[in-house]
Amino acid sequence: MNAPEPGDDLFRLAVESAPNSMILVDERGRIVLVNAQTEKLFGYGRSELLGQSIEMLVPERFRAAHPGQRKDFFADPHARSMGAGRDLFGLRKDGTEVPVEIGLNPLKTGDGSFVLAAVVDITERKRAEERFRLAVESAPNAMLMVDDQGRIVLANAQAEKLFGYTRQELLRQSIEKLVPDRFRDRHPHHRADFHAMPRPRPMGADRELYALRKDGTEVPVEIGLNPIRTAEGPFVLAAIVDLTATKALQAEIVRTQRLAALGEMAATVAHEVKNPLAAISGPLQILADDLPPGDPHKELMKEVLGQVRRLDGTVQGLLAFARPTAPRKQPIALREFIDRIARVSGEHKLGPGIRIRQEGPADLVVSADPALLEQVVWNLFLNAAEAMKGTGEIVVTTAAAGGMVDLGVADSGPGILPDLLQKLFRPFVTTKTTGTGLGLSLCRKIIEAHRGTIDISSTPGRGTTVHVRLPQN
Repeated sequence: MNAPEPGDDLFRLAVESAPNSMILVDERGRIVLVNAQTEKLFGYGRSELLGQSIEMLVPERFRAAHPGQRKDFFADPHARSMGAGRDLFGLRKDGTEVPVEIGLNPLKTGDGSFVLAAVVDITERKRAEERFRLAVESAPNAMLMVDDQGRIVLANAQAEKLFGYTRQELLRQSIEKLVPDRFRDRHPHHRADFHAMPRPRPMGADRELYALRKDGTEVPVEIGLNPIRTAEGPFVLAAIVDLTATKALQAEIVRTQRLAALGEMAATVAHEVKNPLAAISGPLQILADDLPPGDPHKELMKEVLGQVRRLDGTVQGLLAFARPTAPRKQPIALREFIDRIARVSGEHKLGPGIRIRQEGPADLVVSADPALLEQVVWNLFLNAAEAMKGTGEIVVTTAAAGGMVDLGVADSGPGILPDLLQKLFRPFVTTKTTGTGLGLSLCRKIIEAHRGTIDISSTPGRGTTVHVRLPQN
């Protein structure tokens, strides 16, 4: 069958002068017309192409399906792109493949039906897309590309790490999947506003933003939005920065500033109270000693003196909290250290019903100031004993990992509610009916001065454990 010749030089001239490869194919799949761009793209001379099957330009892995696709086109001939939504490749004479886009246009002539295929080499576009993907993939923060329907079309490794989803779980999903429930209803409206006026900008300026992880937890984030226009439509590239570490640092700075201010106040109060208290305590003791046995006022004086001593203990606690503590470290055999404290526990308010049991290696050594570490351990023992109402077992566990020693002090008391648990290291916060609430704050100061950490875990009804980590050296 011959190629159509409508006039016919004008048609041939139009095909020949087209900027892209043009191939005219009949219903049997025979090439009947090509232009110079086709020779350039595929590496064949014109005479090598004319009369040959179009399948010679189709990679072998797609060749078997191609006749069926051709048949489908001629059964319903209309202008359309070939293989929409799929990556297409042409096969060159040298055996290499070239990524292409193909537009199909049907032609009806007196000689039969034909299809004119416009073939565009998209090698450079693919390279640019690959460079873009590599840039996104190597970004230090999570990157997500979202279409104008809110569907995720691109995600990098950092996005997988931040949100806990695999890439396959993210792609083609709604971006609202990553928005906490309380913000989800408004998010499509925010998306529409961005697409109505697309420009690079931060998301939610002057608002705290949170993203939702796969495990249901939330993470504070900062999001930068960048619009991208493509032939496929508008997209937005979102750069997402995890602010968890930043928020923690800010909280630590605030805590440090608050502690410094409280330390100054505590020192001032303690010094103002200490001298008058000493002036009161001495005469009261003399008066109490002078009262004869059986005098009804003697018991009252004892009660007053007890309250004065309690107030003196509070002052000493304030001074200890206010003074910076510089530890004088030395190697401490931890099991012997805990055993010594346990042996004298009956003499130090723990009560006869309290037992102390150790679990862990016998040869662990920690680098610490003995006096300061004893102060911490005693405070933890006293707290545990009071939680168990003077009866029960304190379990001390020790272990070594990564150059640090883990020391756990666990009780079987009623536990602590989560809301209070987060506040226990703050000054003047306590679960006790008496006391200053400075004990755990002072413990944290001592442990942090040793370059260690201290935290608490607790389950209401199942007891509390304090975890202390100290360097071995």
